[in-house]
Amino acid sequence: MKSKFSRRGALRALAFAGSAGVGAAALAACGDATVITKTEIVEVEVDRVVEVVKEVPVEIEKIVEVSAKTQSATITYWMQQWDDGVAAFQGAIDSFQAANPMYKVEMVPIGYGDLFAKFYPSIVTETSGDVVYTYSEWWKPIDVSKVLHPMTPTLRSRSEFQGIFFPAALESVSSLSDEFYVIPLICGMGGPICIVNLDTAEAAGINPDTMNDSWETMEAAFNQGTEKDGDKFVTGGINISWSRLGAWVQAMVQQLGSSYYNADTELFDWNTSEAEAAVRFTTDVMRAYNSRELIADADGNAMAKGTHLTDIDGLWKISSYGNAFPDLNLAAMAMPAFPGAKELIYESDSVASIAIPKFVQGAKLEAAQSFMVHLWQPENLAAFGEFYSGSHSVKQVYDDPNFLNSKWGGVGAAFVPEEVWPFITYPPHRVAALSAEWSAPLEKVTYDGMAPADAAFEVQGRTSLLNKEATDRFKAGE
Repeated sequence: MKSKFSRRGALRALAFAGSAGVGAAALAACGDATVITKTEIVEVEVDRVVEVVKEVPVEIEKIVEVSAKTQSATITYWMQQWDDGVAAFQGAIDSFQAANPMYKVEMVPIGYGDLFAKFYPSIVTETSGDVVYTYSEWWKPIDVSKVLHPMTPTLRSRSEFQGIFFPAALESVSSLSDEFYVIPLICGMGGPICIVNLDTAEAAGINPDTMNDSWETMEAAFNQGTEKDGDKFVTGGINISWSRLGAWVQAMVQQLGSSYYNADTELFDWNTSEAEAAVRFTTDVMRAYNSRELIADADGNAMAKGTHLTDIDGLWKISSYGNAFPDLNLAAMAMPAFPGAKELIYESDSVASIAIPKFVQGAKLEAAQSFMVHLWQPENLAAFGEFYSGSHSVKQVYDDPNFLNSKWGGVGAAFVPEEVWPFITYPPHRVAALSAEWSAPLEKVTYDGMAPADAAFEVQGRTSLLNKEATDRFKAGE
């Protein structure tokens, strides 16, 4: 009898054949016995199709592999419009298509603002891409289990994911279930990382090898890198965006042994001595080594314009600067703990993650899942090192020789896996872009005379309102 059966059945038949050594070829019949072949076709759901021919009276099975059942599919991948990122992902897409010729991936680059505005409405109305590039912050008020396919246990078990990815990256998107729903890939790491202009440091007599030994040595470098003409700043010791200064406040509160969010009560509390101390300390640093005029002059390009010694806006900026200004001599290092810290804790930029909307089904879903698995393989992420200096969420990327020898791969490899990722936390509140809520109050404290306690009070009111709205939305599954 000839029938269709699964690949597992074929393997069992091969095992029964023992040492006959058939592989996927036909087994030869023994002797000249007369045989009668009866054929019957039976339709069975299978993953892989093989043909079995039963010959009587010889008790040998003839196994011939016919074809795989895999269907071809074309999927769309919504990606943030970002030249280096698009180039890196195109390389991954090319290698995926070469390894899986039945699948095609069409990348659709979309500007950051537009992608943020449309990703969720489009997923809900089933008009988004089949795979969508997002940031972990975007998912905070959303119950991902309602709109996304789970990655565990479908692609790997939960414990396997915890072995593949840095835990903080996995936990950056939470759900009401115990499963993971996105694949975390890269993180710019604004906040925990200090970039220093080595030429500026040398001219100021600063040793970059020791400047992050402690907060005292780091601040001494900020001071040496600051030059004034009277009250006017000529150069600043530190350049950091207001929102990332907010991330410093959040990290310092925790370093001092307190917390600003209670997961049990689902409430913020900024009216603490630790929060007030963190606001006072971070704004004192900003006031001492930066100015509004220098911030305007730098216009996001402090290293290129030579306005500041350091830039705290992210490891990703090494490649961003370097690709545009190849003569810049930059290095990166982990920030030291703040004064009075009881333990080292960082808060960082959100994690760039990819997800599969729940409406994607059939062959497209199989293609999208295969694309996911392909992307997180270290050898496929290694090519990102040619375009991007930011951190990676997949642990073994930092062991890949091709990554380490790439243009930007070695920038953070020496310290990010052990000195930064293990100390990053993403508290489980529901407010997207929480640190940005500190921007206006921190600027007022720094340059306009607002009291640190008043800034904390202002943020308390704002974040409490946002948190209630976001938590209600999350629980409602909207």
